[in-house]
Amino acid sequence: MKILVVTNMFPTPERPSHGSFVGSQVQSIQEAGHEVDVIHIRGDISKFEYLKAFASVRRAVRSGSYDVIHAHYGLSAFPCLPVRRVPLVISYCGSDIFGHTHADGRPKAGSAALAWCQRQAGRFADKVIVKSREMATRLPACVQARTEVIPNGVSFDRFRPGDKADARDALGLSPDVFYVLFPYAPDRPRKNFALLETAIETLRGEGCWIEALVMHERPPEELAAAMRAADGMALTSFWEGSPNAIKEAMASNLPLVAVDVGDVRWLVGKAEGCFVTSLEQEGFTRGLRDLHAFGGRPSTGRAEIDHLRLEKVADRVVGLYASAQK
Repeated sequence: MKILVVTNMFPTPERPSHGSFVGSQVQSIQEAGHEVDVIHIRGDISKFEYLKAFASVRRAVRSGSYDVIHAHYGLSAFPCLPVRRVPLVISYCGSDIFGHTHADGRPKAGSAALAWCQRQAGRFADKVIVKSREMATRLPACVQARTEVIPNGVSFDRFRPGDKADARDALGLSPDVFYVLFPYAPDRPRKNFALLETAIETLRGEGCWIEALVMHERPPEELAAAMRAADGMALTSFWEGSPNAIKEAMASNLPLVAVDVGDVRWLVGKAEGCFVTSLEQEGFTRGLRDLHAFGGRPSTGRAEIDHLRLEKVADRVVGLYASAQK
């Protein structure tokens, strides 16, 4: 099968973690024996790149005999819509359905309107992929009938358990601090870093020496090393679809505390050392306290998400490609 991937997020030398899950999926599909070409819309450089992408997609389709076009993110789908002779699959990723928020969690008006437009693009797709059931319910009713929930896969080779002391030594971290990994930019309003900061202050007042280990815009290999070095991970977002960091932490057997957003509760399942809390400060602080009491021991997360290994998810995506051609 020959696939054209159109995406506005893909790893680059200057942003090695940007869209790393798209890069991983492309690689896993190629390793399954399929041919994949990628058009990377550099919307991070200029919004004009989306207009240029209309011509790029048209040229690619004329020069290659593609079996399917796969657009990652709602905005990336628009340059694909004029092409009607090749089946179109759209993967929604989160903010293209939910929009963006202010620091207090309120939705931004302009962002909500843009998210509405992106959701409508699904009307023109042959198949739609979302990362969680909650995302599917936000799509138009006529689109939901051809929508499948396929969370992003996780590399069990890259994200794996390892020796904590060796990982800390490699990253220059203290052996005596209880580190809680926060794998996002703390100034991104949606990620709600203040919730973790306040909880840490409370627990320090109780005599628990906890420190946030902030990692963002780092190569995936460095993030994987941080997950082997940390005692736990925190997810505090106002909303998520199917957060990749949760899967990566679980594949690393890293304990975690996460607010109940997206499919977090489903992902965590019955894994020991993984605590799901409310978004309220008191509830999250209690969850962080439970995480600290777990003592940095390995969780049982890896076994819980074996079904989300990259190669297994790639098989599901390729199966959906085949159904889109019918």
